[in-house]
Amino acid sequence: MLMHPELVTGAWVGFNDRRVTFRSSFWGQGAHNALFLVGEFIKQANASAEVALSKSEKFPMPEFYEPWSSLDELERERLLEEEKQRGRVGW
Repeated sequence: MLMHPELVTGAWVGFNDRRVTFRSSFWGQGAHNALFLVGEFIKQANASAEVALSKSEKFPMPEFYEPWSSLDELERERLLEEEKQRGRVGW
């Protein structure tokens, strides 16, 4: 899965028939090959003139997110402001 504030995409690579096997899980592991598919997709999307993904776009801060509910009001406000300045949501 690839998550961007303006685009979410993913790929599933696998077999429906469990009789198909590989000598090792390196090439048989679907995530190994799906990574290349998603990477190539986003590379081509970024190169396209029709798709304009922002490089500075960030995920929005959740509206009612209270990560420090056990702290007093002043300390909580200070920490929230510090997180906003860093561009983080505290997850």
